[in-house]
Amino acid sequence: MDVSKEKDNVDKQPKSNLGGCTGAGWLPGESGNPKGRPKKGNAWADVIAEVMDQVAEDITGKPKDRQRTVRQAVVHRIASLAIGGDVRASQWLADREIGYPRQSVEINNQPKDTVKVIG
Repeated sequence: MDVSKEKDNVDKQPKSNLGGCTGAGWLPGESGNPKGRPKKGNAWADVIAEVMDQVAEDITGKPKDRQRTVRQAVVHRIASLAIGGDVRASQWLADREIGYPRQSVEINNQPKDTVKVIG
């Protein structure tokens, strides 16, 4: 069989809507993640950190927030909610200030039942 005819036959094979995966694996030359890992700055954590470090006025348009970052404005708002009696806001602040309480886990390495191997 001619090589060009083989290539035409490969192109005519039905592809699934999974982007090249036929159910038996990826077709030659296909990838399940063609763009690869997101570049630095495109991940959610990077975008959120960038927004949180902006001056709050850029986000809210309020001149009173001129000297605060978004991160500081959020903490100030949560603190005012906590002062007003919001228990969840108080818990959020405490968790970030003091940290989560330690949780101890007991590990017992002795088996409860003995297994007898008959060989």
